[in-house]
Amino acid sequence: MKDKSNIKWCMNQMRKQRHDFMNYLQVIYGYLQINKPEEALNYIKKINSRMYMLSQLYNLDNSYLSLIINDIINSIERCALEWQLKNLNFYISEEKLSKNINKYIENLNTFKQELYDILRKEFKKQEIYIDAKEIEEGVQILLYNDMEIDLNNNNLNFILISENISLYKENDKKIVMINIQ
Repeated sequence: MKDKSNIKWCMNQMRKQRHDFMNYLQVIYGYLQINKPEEALNYIKKINSRMYMLSQLYNLDNSYLSLIINDIINSIERCALEWQLKNLNFYISEEKLSKNINKYIENLNTFKQELYDILRKEFKKQEIYIDAKEIEEGVQILLYNDMEIDLNNNNLNFILISENISLYKENDKKIVMINIQ
């Protein structure tokens, strides 16, 4: 049963990619139909940049982490927000994630809705930086809106969203910490 959930999760990821690819082609086709080749080229450059970042994600040694971050990117894009991957040039043991991946998949819909709600409320029209680090219990994925934010700042206001999601705020600076344990 658990393998079936994993396969379904992977298939949904592939369906989403196919859907996005078809949308990209339709936008380019539309620009060309209305004789705006410069906009089509700019859109292609934007897609190319996004695909480069996704290539970095898919080249991680940890396939579970790649799929989880891909899920998070899908939630970010659902909110019409831009994103960038940061500091993913490290190794996180697949063993740590594989122990609890089924728990993550079982709670995926709840997790995605909680994340979506936070993104819609807290990150209006802001670019989101995505980072990840290994912690003792598993992996922590960080979403933040300011490259200058001090993650060790004790003055950040803490809001517990759920067992695995926390929000830290300081004025306009925000961090969402997602713990995959």
